[in-house]
Amino acid sequence: MVWNIRGISQAASQRFLQKLCSQYSVCLLVLLEPMTDVGQLDIISRRLCFSRAQAFLEGKIWVLWSETLTLEFEEWGDQLVHMEATWVGTTLHFSAVNAKCTRVGRRALWRAIEEIAGRLDGPWMVVGDFNVISKAEERLGGAPPNLRNMEEFNDIVFNCRLSEVSFDGSAFTWTNGSLWQRLDRALVNEAWGKLFQTTKVSHLMHGRSDHAPLLIKCGSSMGRGSAFRFLNVWRRDPKFLEVVREAWRTPVSGSGMVGFFGKLSQTKAALRSWNAQVFGSLFQNVSEAEKDLQQKEQEYDLVQDPVSRAASGMPPARHA
Repeated sequence: MVWNIRGISQAASQRFLQKLCSQYSVCLLVLLEPMTDVGQLDIISRRLCFSRAQAFLEGKIWVLWSETLTLEFEEWGDQLVHMEATWVGTTLHFSAVNAKCTRVGRRALWRAIEEIAGRLDGPWMVVGDFNVISKAEERLGGAPPNLRNMEEFNDIVFNCRLSEVSFDGSAFTWTNGSLWQRLDRALVNEAWGKLFQTTKVSHLMHGRSDHAPLLIKCGSSMGRGSAFRFLNVWRRDPKFLEVVREAWRTPVSGSGMVGFFGKLSQTKAALRSWNAQVFGSLFQNVSEAEKDLQQKEQEYDLVQDPVSRAASGMPPARHA
């Protein structure tokens, strides 16, 4: 997941991010513009349940990752951090982008991307806040878009043989309340497309930022069932241990590790069933409320009136 969070020091921002990381089982998190002292990185990393964390570009980009990944880093100027990741024996390349606001300022970034493209032949994703749109339809409100800005960005995408990753969610990833733009995106090369049958970006709720988080999912199929997750709220229920004991005591076929894994599967099934009966309606209400809020954000993107803005609870932007 990649997010221009525009500040992570507030407890509300950390809780929101913690919920996203847990809900979507995020193993690699890139935060742009955390606007927090780097000395807080280890504390926040542990709070978000990541085993590794490192800051780059004078604290403008934070990278947090789980122990399932092995990462090597390289800074390119002051707008890009390149990562070589090893995941289950596969080498992947990621470039995290935090682009400058001016066309002249972004040219150093374009040169860096071109240089990386010239030396790589493996799977590569370039993702982040590019601070530019690729076509007029990605901007709503304000003055007409600058054609030269779009041309320079599109030239880089074409010259480096990169392609857009499709997305769902709101059509725009940034707003200041009077202007909406798709500034954040993911691009991949041909080798990435050959490795992963499906790659998709979801524009999530903005939270307290003026940018939407980008949730990136990739794999041979997006139709797998959800993984089992232990919920801390279970421990507060007096019947939790009783459910575990009863499930564990129930006989299973097999002995040794076969029997052990059989008991684990049986206990997980019992907890899933119990959770649906006791907490199901609660989590369903939370999920429905989140979907409702995301729908209101999208409605605000289209209508842009004070009523829909208030309904979405969207905070005012801190920059234009």
